[in-house]
Amino acid sequence: MKQKGSINRNFYRQPRVRALVPDLKLLLSVLFVSCESHIGCWLPAGLADDSGLSDEALAGGLAALEKEKFIEIDQETGEIFLNDFFRNNTFKTPQRVGQARSDFNVIESEKLRKKVLEKIELSPECGLKKSHFENNQQLNFQGEGEGKEEGKGEERERTRARGSDHVSFSKNQKQSSAAAIKESVEQADVKQIHETGLTIKTIEDQLLSEKLVEQYGFEKVKEAAVQVLIEQGAAWPSVAAKKLSGFNPNERGSKITKGKWAGFNDKNYLEGIGDNYSF
Repeated sequence: MKQKGSINRNFYRQPRVRALVPDLKLLLSVLFVSCESHIGCWLPAGLADDSGLSDEALAGGLAALEKEKFIEIDQETGEIFLNDFFRNNTFKTPQRVGQARSDFNVIESEKLRKKVLEKIELSPECGLKKSHFENNQQLNFQGEGEGKEEGKGEERERTRARGSDHVSFSKNQKQSSAAAIKESVEQADVKQIHETGLTIKTIEDQLLSEKLVEQYGFEKVKEAAVQVLIEQGAAWPSVAAKKLSGFNPNERGSKITKGKWAGFNDKNYLEGIGDNYSF
């Protein structure tokens, strides 16, 4: 998860940003600062609390920002993408590219995946290329013959390094994760079971499992693993992570439902709805 958000110094000097009312400037700033993704596309939570806006004002503000092309929203998944993300973020090192690739892989919205790639092509100065993501293949744990083991080992190390950049671990935790991954690979099974009961198929699954234990504690992760196993037949760490965070797939986009959007097209959110041009 990205720990910091950045905005260029001249961001607020752009004419179209200056034209926004204070509440919209605030909401746009909150989106940039609270963005959890290294690729600028994520499923936000707590925007109303962070911005101090009511649910109604938040929905209207998001509608206005999307209308003015500051953001793209997929109402099916609830995910938001910052259209100017790559103007404010650069990826000049292999570590940064690895972080971007890892976060790109968890985007659920096909619409926003395409939008991310489109914006990358339009922002060559950011350091990313479309090929970074089109050629990003998942590591296969099944054996492919002794003659290929050396090359596979190098690829495993590169993949593990990318995963380490995406999740922050202490030195001991890194060593523990690396040992677990190495043991899993040597056994050459398609699936492994984490000590919490989570299903491990890739290195990313192993790293995420360790991170969940660090963040929520062993017992809570174990409970989540049991629930996901019952619901889906396999306790995938990514699904457990959503359950632990409170995400409900049956309530996607609940903050921007049609009911809360009703009537917003009749209001000018660039001028505000109050006497002081606020929400």
